[in-house]
Amino acid sequence: MSGPPQPRRNRRALLGVIAVAVVPLLVAYVLFHASRSAEPWGMTNNGVLLDPPLELTKLGLIGIGADSGIARRSWHLIVVSDADCVNDCAAALRQLRQLHVLLNKEATRVRRTLVFLGAVPTERVSELRAQYPGLGYARGHPGPLHAGVFIADPLGNVVLYYAFDQAGRPVLDDLKRLLKVSQIG
Repeated sequence: MSGPPQPRRNRRALLGVIAVAVVPLLVAYVLFHASRSAEPWGMTNNGVLLDPPLELTKLGLIGIGADSGIARRSWHLIVVSDADCVNDCAAALRQLRQLHVLLNKEATRVRRTLVFLGAVPTERVSELRAQYPGLGYARGHPGPLHAGVFIADPLGNVVLYYAFDQAGRPVLDDLKRLLKVSQIG
């Protein structure tokens, strides 16, 4: 009635305890390093996150008229037009005006600005001023900015980009989230 030797049974038990501790660590290590090359987890924004963010001060935007809207300490919805702001750009401006109303009490924290890249169509600006009171105007140079909608934070960082066809609900969702979690502006 002799069983297996005691030292062999103790060695198996010790290896079992070590395996229970080490195997989950190895699996976690492999999963962590495999996921680093994949898409980021937990992204909730609808727009394209600009990484690194663009700095408004370095974009060389020049205000047009008394209502030039690029000022610090407020959030900015910036519509960039590379032409006369007629089709897609005009639709985006309508969407952003409605979006601004939907912000309710938070609307005072957000300013809207239209940026023309290149020459400024003065007749079109006169039409837009009549249609969109409270809209700021600026001109800039082609470069890091291109046609579309951008969100800039109160510190002067342009952080999100949207194509003109995303100027509605996606911008509203992201902006509400930013305003909710923001301690500035």
